[in-house]
Amino acid sequence: MTKDAFYFSHDSNAHKDPKILRLRAKFGWEGYGIYWAIIETLREQTNYRWQASDKHLLSFYFANGDDVVNQVIDECLNIGLLVEEDGFIHSESLTRRMKLKDEISEKRRAAGRKGGSSKRKANAKQNESNKRKEIKEIKESKGNVNSDLPKPSQATDYWEQNIGTPSPAILEKIADWEKDLPSDVVAKAIEQAVLNDKRTWSYINAILNEWHRKGVKSLLDVEKLISEFNESKVTPFKPKAEEDDGYNYGF
Repeated sequence: MTKDAFYFSHDSNAHKDPKILRLRAKFGWEGYGIYWAIIETLREQTNYRWQASDKHLLSFYFANGDDVVNQVIDECLNIGLLVEEDGFIHSESLTRRMKLKDEISEKRRAAGRKGGSSKRKANAKQNESNKRKEIKEIKESKGNVNSDLPKPSQATDYWEQNIGTPSPAILEKIADWEKDLPSDVVAKAIEQAVLNDKRTWSYINAILNEWHRKGVKSLLDVEKLISEFNESKVTPFKPKAEEDDGYNYGF
């Protein structure tokens, strides 16, 4: 067991508690020791309680079923040091103290997870910055044109200037579209998202899917679609990937 498995708070003057005094009056210090052995046993259980139907097994857990242990258990239940409810035996004092400890522990774990998440985000941002710096240095140097690192493009440059530093995932998505469409066309889709204040990849992806479906091959094709839309003055088409949000796609 870990060190924490044995922990629970214990008042230094517990031996003077009125209920403890009644227990000591009947069983002496032996009863006092057995009582704390019971409490330690409950501390080790799930939810800090023992099934009442197996009460006789509690004495076997640490005392091989000694009759005096069973008598102390019954007396503790009689005077309120232990309570039986909902089919379980537990100590209200222990349960209350452990609940407080568990709540504090969970808050610390949650803070740790939040701190870890913030640290991971900071590291990811730093790594991203370092990666883009490396790409820029390669581009500006005499450089290895066969480098496997992603190369900046018109689309990625437009994203960075108007939305922010693109994440590795966004860089990959842009690169995938640039396999099917020119970079200036992808940049134009990003521009439409910025103009409509819809700076999300799902919005941009919907535009690109529609342009690709309509056979767009160049920026001239895109400008033609946009011009036709402006002349038609009809309700703009909404790609299925986007809900009706009051914005148009500029075509």
